Amino acid sequence: MWRQRKIMKKVCCGIVILLLALAGAAAHAVDPQKSDDVIAKVGDQTITLSQIDTIINSSSFVGMDIPQVGTPERERARLVTLDKMISANLLYLDAKKAKMDNEPGFQAEADRFAKGILAGLYRSKALVGEIEVSEAEVQDFIKKNFKDDVEITDDLKLAAEAMIRKDRHKVRTSDMRQRLRTGTTVTVKQEKLAPEDDAGRKDDQVIATIGRQPVTWGEAKDVLTTADAAKTLAERLDLLDHFLDEQLMTQKAMQLGLNKDEVFLERMAEFKKARLVNMRRGQLIAGLEPDQQTLQAFYEANKQRIIHPESREIQMVVLKTEKEAKKVLARIKAGKLTIHEAAAQYSIDPNVKKTLGVIGWVAKGTGFPALDKLAFSAEKDVIAGPVHTEAGWHLVMVHDIRDALYVNFQESNTQELTKRMYFHDKLNNYVSNLRLESFPVEVYGEVLKEKTGVKQPEAAPTAPNAEKG
Repeated sequence: MWRQRKIMKKVCCGIVILLLALAGAAAHAVDPQKSDDVIAKVGDQTITLSQIDTIINSSSFVGMDIPQVGTPERERARLVTLDKMISANLLYLDAKKAKMDNEPGFQAEADRFAKGILAGLYRSKALVGEIEVSEAEVQDFIKKNFKDDVEITDDLKLAAEAMIRKDRHKVRTSDMRQRLRTGTTVTVKQEKLAPEDDAGRKDDQVIATIGRQPVTWGEAKDVLTTADAAKTLAERLDLLDHFLDEQLMTQKAMQLGLNKDEVFLERMAEFKKARLVNMRRGQLIAGLEPDQQTLQAFYEANKQRIIHPESREIQMVVLKTEKEAKKVLARIKAGKLTIHEAAAQYSIDPNVKKTLGVIGWVAKGTGFPALDKLAFSAEKDVIAGPVHTEAGWHLVMVHDIRDALYVNFQESNTQELTKRMYFHDKLNNYVSNLRLESFPVEVYGEVLKEKTGVKQPEAAPTAPNAEKG
């Protein structure tokens, strides 16, 4: 039988999901002496089991299977995720050490992100607010909208309450701009906004005012000139109105102190940490660009990792003796028996009742040598064999074939994959050196064992978001 290689799916598709969970440690420092949830510390950053489980549970959003709690797969997933979190934290600390958080570009991005969060908080908390619905209002709604003999269940009450909330939300949002701008004079200089004049318009040109505060072209142009932005003046004015609303909501959010709100602080921590890690990673990659000779040498040295071998979709019948195998082979060739029937009636494979001999896709070089040689020399849809292994005498049929990939270095897709793996290895080495030389990493082995049932990982961390293919 083929030895099925069980390759665990990656816990995270990329660094984005990983860093959402890392933000908690940035927003609220955790004292490892006071929290029994902390399982690792990287410099001054803590990693908790709760963060790890959040990442694993979030994997469903990108189509990944979630390992069940208490299974070996879950514990392996936790270790893989811990390793990735350690790596991400190391890059974050490295970015901070390089003072990348002081760069004007980062500060501008953080400022834009903060304004968006503050505007959203003001919209939800001040303009829409909590929509309260009383029991009497629910009863009255049911009386007016349902038949007299309807059974008033908890589910019906919840449905009625949801409909009331939905209607009230529409009312509150319909006049939101009017309520937002009450007491504030907002003016727009339409003559300064013609799309055909964009090329000559200076960033300091005032295009609107909110109260006494000017709004310049430089502040709004990213919103008004994107590829899918409005092309006519009327459409542009509508976009600008939305932009001015966001600016006004940001101002009022600051006045209410929402910049100290826990939600705001946590989301800002998420953004800053994710952005700094990505910036540092991008900076490192930019400095690692290999020339063609270096890349080809890396390919030649790592062919086993890069090349995807030919694979075939296999169905098989396993017999006790060569004589029996030849008899079944003759009947299949004569059309007296299909391979499905042969598997069901004669195969000694213990799983045959479930599989009818269908093995599925197997890669070249992963099975018994004799069986591998037969399967990868057989013609498609033609019964082949018999061949002997310790499991018995095998008849094999190939139903489909996938050619080997990345076997020619001159092909662009091969070079792209090779470069990704080259960057991965270089980043992995860099992160490992950070762990050894720059930032202390502590994994609380006893806590880890108690919480997960597994021993402390010994492997060095790998670079985040590194993957093959």
